[in-house]
Amino acid sequence: MSGNVGTRRFNAGTFNALAYNPNIAYPAPVMITSAGTQQLASSFTAAPIDGFNTAAGTVDLSANYQPTSSYSPGSSSQNFSPAPSQDPALICSPAANCTGAPAYYYIYVPTLTNCTSSATDDNCYRYVRVSATSGPGGTDERQNFANWYAFYRTRHLMIASAAAITMADPVLQQARVTWRDFWTCQDLTAATRARAGTGPSSTTGSAHSRARSRPISTNGCRAFRPITRHRPAGPGSTSAIISATRTWVPTAHTA
Repeated sequence: MSGNVGTRRFNAGTFNALAYNPNIAYPAPVMITSAGTQQLASSFTAAPIDGFNTAAGTVDLSANYQPTSSYSPGSSSQNFSPAPSQDPALICSPAANCTGAPAYYYIYVPTLTNCTSSATDDNCYRYVRVSATSGPGGTDERQNFANWYAFYRTRHLMIASAAAITMADPVLQQARVTWRDFWTCQDLTAATRARAGTGPSSTTGSAHSRARSRPISTNGCRAFRPITRHRPAGPGSTSAIISATRTWVPTAHTA
């Protein structure tokens, strides 16, 4: 995708799967912590650069948006894709100093003039400025765009958000989370097998008991067992089991 930065299609969800797509709902995830669940949030005028680390800073998407070309998780800086050269007057004001603009994206419209109906033809993409009426059917999509920016605009953020949403599902009682390094992890099943049959030990207390296990590394892979807490639900009732799973993600990843 790096060869498409600075183009209209780079900013279109139909061509670039990480770009904003107005037809997709981007929910803000719920994060599980040792204290319980935490609802994460984003704002159109103060969208976190990293939705899982608000200390990294925020961006006012109504005035200072720039498309991300790459980003290292947790960093306060990122690399940007330049605005498409065909549309500086639409995107920026003044057009000669396009270092921040109202949030925008592109949609694929094969009936546009000079469009060859090819996904790589920039003549087939129409500019959309995010506003209170720019969404499908004239709806307000500013919050959806802010959620996408904070939690889904890079592969790292998208994977972390998907994992957080999955782990917060009340139907999910226990889960095993694994991480695979595409460069060094040669046998993910070896790491999983190394964990087999080594159930967590726990000590029952009057308030609760915890079972934790350390991550193991086999051939560049990491395997984690869920952090499980047993809390008495009250006199005469059975214990409730609450599973909180720690997710592990690479410390650096490009979009």
